[in-house]
Amino acid sequence: MKKNLIILTGFMGTGKTAVGERIAECLGWKCFDMDKMIEQKERMTVSEIFSKKGEGYFRKMEDKVLRDLCGQKQAVIATGGGSLLSETNRQLAEQTGIIFCLTATPKEIKRRLANYSDRPLLGPNGTKGKIIELLKVRKSIYDSFQNKIDTTEITPDQVADLVLKHFRHEADC
Repeated sequence: MKKNLIILTGFMGTGKTAVGERIAECLGWKCFDMDKMIEQKERMTVSEIFSKKGEGYFRKMEDKVLRDLCGQKQAVIATGGGSLLSETNRQLAEQTGIIFCLTATPKEIKRRLANYSDRPLLGPNGTKGKIIELLKVRKSIYDSFQNKIDTTEITPDQVADLVLKHFRHEADC
């Protein structure tokens, strides 16, 4: 079965949204950013949702949004960094799309997130130590994805080109 969903996952700051937008533009597809969709629906930032309703509530929202998006055709989905930690969500994503896990070094993630305070799992200062701690927790899941791209030293356009090359090969198989 030919899959026509590209699903980008990986830790925050690895470029999922920027890369997703470029891929969608190249293919003439829609791009969906799950965190932005949840923020619009809830009329709160992700940090506010975590603070007021809790991480569990946010994860349930992610589950629902992912289920809805996996029914799309010709779309790119930029997941939240934790949305595919759930086995159910991973299976759904694998059945409906081709997943690409974007990675970067903790140092690069820290640099990219330096101007963003709206990262509830990192806290207001987003230390490199906290990034390393979260990456360790998620390592086995991120490592389980077949298609991984290290975005540390390449631009979003270069990452998008790599994703498109892999996608076109896999979609034709």
